[in-house]
Amino acid sequence: MRMRTFPKSLWALAMVVVVMVAVLALHRQWWRAQIVMMKARGELSDTSWADIGRLIRPGSGFWVEGLIIHPNPYIVIQNPFTTRADVERGSRMFHQQCAACHGTDAHGTGNGPRLAGVALHRANSDWAAYKVISGGIPGTSMAAHPLPWRDTWNLVAFVRSLAPARDSTAAVVKINVPPELIAHADEHPQDWLTYSGSYEGRRFSELTQIDPTNVAHLQIRWIHHTQTQFERVEAVPLVSDGVMFFSAPLAKVFAIDAATGRPLWSFDHPVPDSSNPCCGKVNRGVALLNDRVYIGTLDAHLIALDADSGNLVWDTVVANGADQYSITSAPLALKDKIVTGMGGGDFATRGFVAAYRATDGGLAWRFDTVPGPGEPAHDTWSGDSWKNGGGATWVTGSFDPRSNLVYWGVGNPAPVFNGEARKGDNLYTDSVIALDADSGKLRWHFQFTPHDVHDWDGAGVPVLIPGKAEGQLLAWPNRNAFYYLLDAASGKFLRGQPFARQTWAEGLDAAGHPILLPGQAPSVKGTLVFPSAEGATNWWPSAFSPGSGLIYVPVLERASIFFASDVPPGPAHAANGFLGYFLGSGQQGVTGQKFYTAVRALNAYTGAMVWERRLPDRETDTPEIPGLIATRGGLVFGADRSTVFALDARTGEMLWTFDTGAPVAAAPITYSAAGVQYVAFISGKLILAFGLPTALVTH
Repeated sequence: MRMRTFPKSLWALAMVVVVMVAVLALHRQWWRAQIVMMKARGELSDTSWADIGRLIRPGSGFWVEGLIIHPNPYIVIQNPFTTRADVERGSRMFHQQCAACHGTDAHGTGNGPRLAGVALHRANSDWAAYKVISGGIPGTSMAAHPLPWRDTWNLVAFVRSLAPARDSTAAVVKINVPPELIAHADEHPQDWLTYSGSYEGRRFSELTQIDPTNVAHLQIRWIHHTQTQFERVEAVPLVSDGVMFFSAPLAKVFAIDAATGRPLWSFDHPVPDSSNPCCGKVNRGVALLNDRVYIGTLDAHLIALDADSGNLVWDTVVANGADQYSITSAPLALKDKIVTGMGGGDFATRGFVAAYRATDGGLAWRFDTVPGPGEPAHDTWSGDSWKNGGGATWVTGSFDPRSNLVYWGVGNPAPVFNGEARKGDNLYTDSVIALDADSGKLRWHFQFTPHDVHDWDGAGVPVLIPGKAEGQLLAWPNRNAFYYLLDAASGKFLRGQPFARQTWAEGLDAAGHPILLPGQAPSVKGTLVFPSAEGATNWWPSAFSPGSGLIYVPVLERASIFFASDVPPGPAHAANGFLGYFLGSGQQGVTGQKFYTAVRALNAYTGAMVWERRLPDRETDTPEIPGLIATRGGLVFGADRSTVFALDARTGEMLWTFDTGAPVAAAPITYSAAGVQYVAFISGKLILAFGLPTALVTH
């Protein structure tokens, strides 16, 4: 019996694949090796071996690692050669290669169709345009053009620039987001206009195209790579009129087409290498107002950009970054001002909230969260501890246009775990403050955790919910494990109860103050306390549904062991930096003990739990469920590590999951573009936009 033989060409190809995989693996380029193996298995049929070799070549300029997540080159592969010079070179190539058929002005001739100003159905993505140019269209007069690699992509850039606005790098973007539009965001559900979607902080969308009956069919519609060097992007994108704006570390801003993920412009503010804030080099987003985009930076600048072009309009120094101040939260745009908080509360800093004129960046007002001599509540600090008392304001606040009040959460006192260095209640740390939007004057405050020694800071998104008549209530699932309901006009405590396990308080008194249990403070031997220092929830925003009256809360069930020491923090706190200011106390997680995260639906008016969706237990890994959104379509979207999910808003049933392959560190958004509802998540360095298949989309 004769043995079956294989053509020499197949053996040669197999050997080439084996060698490529071995070389890439040895050079720690495993993702490249995975793509080679995918091609060998026939999973990338619309790419040639020559294409794969050029795309994965180090320094190619292309980002194709996303093919591992979604092996569709038409969605993943984007042209990196899209500068004005690239488009001009492409224009010259067009006149040499294409004008004879398509006309010198690209308006078509008898031999070729019009390309300018029309939808390019055969070239509706960068890879589709590349395939048409390089391979032609069989059965038509469109012949293949075997041009050099870079020339082909320059020609792609030019051809794509001929498409209608918002589908090209040469598009003219016209954005206008007046404050009245944000105040009525619920009437414009196609957009996502603030960090929380609206001034009220509800993270709720009126969109209904995706619902419990079809959510299982969600698929990736487009992917955008942020091109950042950082593995963790915490920004919440904004969307206005079909354009998505978002940020990435350290202080980059991007505008992309919200329907395709194609880049429109980008801006990068240089941050000094000396900037070293607590808890990661992150940026959580931008603000939109009128025709400008606003961003706070890691070195504590507030910057205004032209929304149409990305050009710098003004740059204001909010604080000295060298003194450990930073801005990591998205600003809040309201009326004619841009309000920003600041980070740095775990260093020897003194927190504040400040408002700047939107037109020129001039300071309008500033409120210090740690009162100085002669100011109300100064006596809640012992000695000179107020000077470096912390109280950072590192999560974006909310706004009520009717009462003209800005609500902002205030973080932990400093030093964090050493209460002996700062005796007293330490106002206004661990509080929510209500400020007059015009003057910055304090209208009221409510302190959740007086004299905090467990790092349960009050930084979080205030959630405004409808009260009786025209009044508003303020709902707050706090890091200390208690859920609070306050009168938004006066700050009066209305209700409070635990929403997660806690062992530090017997309960709350009639005024909402905690009734402390003995023996729960940090100790030399260590004290086991629920919740952990990360809190029963953290900066991860909750979502509120006006229809159901439920507030959906990201929850962490975990303990910490809190330590105290007889060694006080030294006098040169700032010189010692972060570790120096923690000297004298600390905390650690409970090793060998499982913990879990969950989504809990609470009755927003009573705090009673209606349902819980418990997520998988774990012993290690970052305990994070980075925020939620709820929709009129009856869904709650969120993420657990790298898995994104959709829950039934009524029952908590898990209806859809997708493993993105990288950690999701920011809350999702939902919006609509070109008649399609999208749900967008940032996973690692990627923005993934999910939508229903075209056949299921209803307009």
